[in-house]
Amino acid sequence: ENGWHMLDQPALFTPDTIFEHINGEADLYFPYGLVLCAATTYVPGVEPMPAITADVYEMGSPLDAFGIYSNYRDPTGDFAQIGAEAYVNDYEVIFYQDRYFVRLTAIGGAPDQNRANLLACARAIQENLPGTPQKPPELALMSDPAIQAQSVMFIAESVMGNAFWPRGFVADATIAGADARAFVVLAG
Repeated sequence: ENGWHMLDQPALFTPDTIFEHINGEADLYFPYGLVLCAATTYVPGVEPMPAITADVYEMGSPLDAFGIYSNYRDPTGDFAQIGAEAYVNDYEVIFYQDRYFVRLTAIGGAPDQNRANLLACARAIQENLPGTPQKPPELALMSDPAIQAQSVMFIAESVMGNAFWPRGFVADATIAGADARAFVVLAG
């Protein structure tokens, strides 16, 4: 869109090869059922800069895609209606839709232009992803007014650091004027 195009065909990474792409973060993706990652770079015209790197991860389920997304977003940041939810700043847009987690990063541009380019790229990718931009139904477990919605995280293993609580949610909450931590454990 707007003259931007892929620099090369997407590189594909499986759970066995993902370390080649995101070595320091690869282990975070495994509990969320990483299936495949497609990575590419978009550039405008013939110039190599500015650029946008795009990583599209297919995860094990819509809940797993939300889970990996929730590990990266900043609850106090800016959000947009792209996919089920998108976190936006001047250098990055991340969002999830169905089983897919998308991470876009701007390289070498001015912050205000980066944001516009990232949002346009995110919308174009969202339109081409399968599935709907619905939030996983399990998130309804964390819909109490006391819970700060943007702070909800899905933990794929060892909720609150306890191996006997395999999967669940944690979030910041305000109860009777005091800060609290809420959690729900999914079992059976």
